[in-house]
Amino acid sequence: MKISEVTIQQVCDYCGVSDVDEKEMIVSAYMDSAKAMISSHTGLSIAELDNHDDLVPVYLVLINEMHTNRDYTVEKAELNPMVKQILALHSVNYL
Repeated sequence: MKISEVTIQQVCDYCGVSDVDEKEMIVSAYMDSAKAMISSHTGLSIAELDNHDDLVPVYLVLINEMHTNRDYTVEKAELNPMVKQILALHSVNYL
C-alpha cells in the first residue's frame, strides 16, 4: 500500500475516530501535516513517499499521535523507535 492509497476511513479506523467532526479535522489537518513532516524529515518529495510502502505505518502513527496529543506541552518528546528507524532508512538529506 502507498501513502496516497490510504483512505480517510482507514485513518479514522486506525485512530479510533467515529465522530464526523473529528473526521473532518483529520482530513483537513493531520493527513497533510503527516505527509509534510515525513517529506521534511526524509528530504523526499510528497510524490516520492509513494515509492516506500514501509512509510505507511509511519504515516498512520504520526496522524494518530497528532490526533491523540493535541496539547501545547507534552511530557515526553521522543520519537517512536519504529518511526525513527523507518524515517532514517529513507532520509536523503543528511545535513
